[in-house]
Amino acid sequence: MLGWLVGKPDAAAPLAARLVDVDPLDAMSRLASVTVPLFAGRFSEAVEPGRRMFALDPVTPVWRANYVMALSYDKRLDEAEALTEGVAAQPDSDIGTWQMGLCRAAWRVDRAEVLRLTNGPYQQAAAWDAEIPWLLASAHAAVGATEEALLWLNRAIDRGMINYPFLSEHDRYLDNVRGDARFGQAMERARREWERFEV
Repeated sequence: MLGWLVGKPDAAAPLAARLVDVDPLDAMSRLASVTVPLFAGRFSEAVEPGRRMFALDPVTPVWRANYVMALSYDKRLDEAEALTEGVAAQPDSDIGTWQMGLCRAAWRVDRAEVLRLTNGPYQQAAAWDAEIPWLLASAHAAVGATEEALLWLNRAIDRGMINYPFLSEHDRYLDNVRGDARFGQAMERARREWERFEV
């Protein structure tokens, strides 16, 4: 959480390395090795740990989803697309598959699919979760749904997604809303919370 949710990757990096040292054959141990560089905006550094995590457990969708996310942020969309073939066609089966479907709809700029997935079973979790509203904000921004993007972005910040550097500079899927004054207001709120957060 330190690395991605609150944007303190320098504090999270030693913990991520320690997890891999303790249990190198567990995909869960490798997740932080993906999210720390990814949410610090060092996308290419997240790809190889993502590949290793996925190789350890290619069946569980959440590992595939995080690898796909690393590939998509590194603009390796052909590879990400190949990993979603067939899997993302069943987006309501579990959270990882839903995440892959939403990410794929964002990079394809498929507004109808983003809206369909928004109204799926995981929308309820957005009431208490920080990641789901952020995913929805990024996807809506990518397809030009500005009002929805800003609504979900503010919810994500309300729920604890205060990774100001990532949101304000690195999340390329938010590019379409960066010029909106309301985005600037949301970033000011995230910045204040990010600066206050102590490790």
